[in-house]
Amino acid sequence: MHSELRFYEGIRDSGIVASITYGKSRVIFDFGAPFNPMTQPYDGQVERRNKAWVRDAIRLGQIPPVDGVFSARDLGPDSTIQPYEESDLTTGIIISHLHLDHMSGIGMVHPEIPVYMHRDAHKLQGLLDQIGESVGDRSYSPIDLYEPFWIGDIKVTAYFSDHPCAGAVGYLIEPPDGKYYYSGDVRMHGCNLDRVLEDLEKIAREKVDVLIMETTTFSPWMFARSGDEELKASLEIPSDMLTEGQMMDWVLADLQPSDQLGIFNIYHRDMGLLRHLIRIAERTGREIVFEPKTAYVVMNMLGYTPHIYIPDNREYEDRSVPYFREVLERTPGIVTQEEICAAPGRYLLQNSYENILELFDLPSKGAKYYHLYGVPLVRGTREYENMKRILDWVGVEYTTFANLYCFNHAYPNNLLYMAEKIAARNLIGVHSSAPEKLVTPVSRQVLPEKGVVYRLVNGELVQAE
Repeated sequence: MHSELRFYEGIRDSGIVASITYGKSRVIFDFGAPFNPMTQPYDGQVERRNKAWVRDAIRLGQIPPVDGVFSARDLGPDSTIQPYEESDLTTGIIISHLHLDHMSGIGMVHPEIPVYMHRDAHKLQGLLDQIGESVGDRSYSPIDLYEPFWIGDIKVTAYFSDHPCAGAVGYLIEPPDGKYYYSGDVRMHGCNLDRVLEDLEKIAREKVDVLIMETTTFSPWMFARSGDEELKASLEIPSDMLTEGQMMDWVLADLQPSDQLGIFNIYHRDMGLLRHLIRIAERTGREIVFEPKTAYVVMNMLGYTPHIYIPDNREYEDRSVPYFREVLERTPGIVTQEEICAAPGRYLLQNSYENILELFDLPSKGAKYYHLYGVPLVRGTREYENMKRILDWVGVEYTTFANLYCFNHAYPNNLLYMAEKIAARNLIGVHSSAPEKLVTPVSRQVLPEKGVVYRLVNGELVQAE
């Protein structure tokens, strides 16, 4: 019997969904949708249909038509997709991290299929459910690094990844006939390089048969890289690019001499950036102030109880909502608009895109505004251009790094270093428009096609006939 690998999403885009099957055992790794903000059908006016949620998602290409995953009720009587109730496979889903392109479809999966994620991600997902960022009403199973668990006959072990989202991991997936390693999203320019290198050694010792590695920064449109330096495996940072530490040092140096308001826009699934900003506020003698949703995440994930600012948003009118009530009970204080206007240099204030109009009534002219992987991220989208227009109107000093000087994914030469270190017999690049660029002298490159089954035969991945 041979294990079988199949990709449903992620070959030449984001939104990884893939499976490894051995006999009647199946591991699906990640269950997200491609990140395509330019073609998003739900544009803020189109409403999601509740009863047809799953069927519409399949039609719109937001989730792939995987057999044995969705309930018969959600698929409807005319579906050609096999429902969960008719599948004889023992299936489990493993999530690498909580960015939506890796797990946005998990709420559509039949509730009896177990979904595994690292303990930190499990905790964060529970908090996100409370603040209205749920991907569906279902349960999850927490796991720990280096502690194997089984999905049928397939052994699974999580390893550390320095992607900034809480609980980010890669997975060693071991059916009886071989070893696969799925990297999840990775970095080598974060603040945990020692841990990355330590786990890289551990994975290399496993003698992996198939390495499935993200290659996001090989996509030309995703990675602005100047210079024509030769692309080769190394730990170096490409010219004109920054480490996460250097990026935050720049923010510190820029904010420290200013007597104006500091403003930041972040993605509150990324704990590393939140920790950095708390330290920057402390070092500049400012009070860091969060919106209630992010404050709830910070309090429970980082053990830090910040001051809050309550935007003029209908969502915050009902103070009996459990998460909001907890934030109000625990915060050391609510910072008002009047207090910020009276002493803007005392504060480092969160301002999310949904509350951007708050800037009209704050001392925004000349304020330092740091767009740090917050929404909206992608240039050219309607939301991004709208954000820039408003920031121009209020007169802030706008700074951004994402996709210009620093990135949440490993740079190409770092990806090559990791791939050469693991030295798998078969190498597959995913999560990119140019996976063919991931080439090393120590591995056989495989460029799979979506939906095609590949078997591991004597350590070599071959297309099934």
